[in-house]
Amino acid sequence: MPELYFEEFFIYQYTLAVLQPADLNILLNVEYENDAFTLNFIQLGDVAYRETTEYEMSFVKGDRWKFDGYEMERLDEPLNLTFDDLKHAYVNVETLERYEGTLVDEFEHEGDPYLVINFGPHDRAINLRTGVDRPDVLNQM
Repeated sequence: MPELYFEEFFIYQYTLAVLQPADLNILLNVEYENDAFTLNFIQLGDVAYRETTEYEMSFVKGDRWKFDGYEMERLDEPLNLTFDDLKHAYVNVETLERYEGTLVDEFEHEGDPYLVINFGPHDRAINLRTGVDRPDVLNQM
């Protein structure tokens, strides 16, 4: 369901193209208060172009629900993620349905713990400390 908020408020908002429905990865929290709600989540990083980032998005209701802004912050502290945190971290970008990840392997690389999880057509090696998807370490296994 949270993906619908993204579809409604971001997918056609070209000025806010930094977020797409598939960016909502883990640790979703929604807080409601009267005629407003806040959506908090973490976008996992990757080795190509983005860092693990925490987002807080605000919505308010007047005559209809409206996007009220967002804040983002790069996460530097250890996340200590688990398989349960990551099990539904990725969506099928065509249908916006969440994949149910399957644990493939767990290992340590350069002192950091990793889980290899299969999400539909892709295996992902996710650093449990940083939240960064590292497909390059799959080739080193």
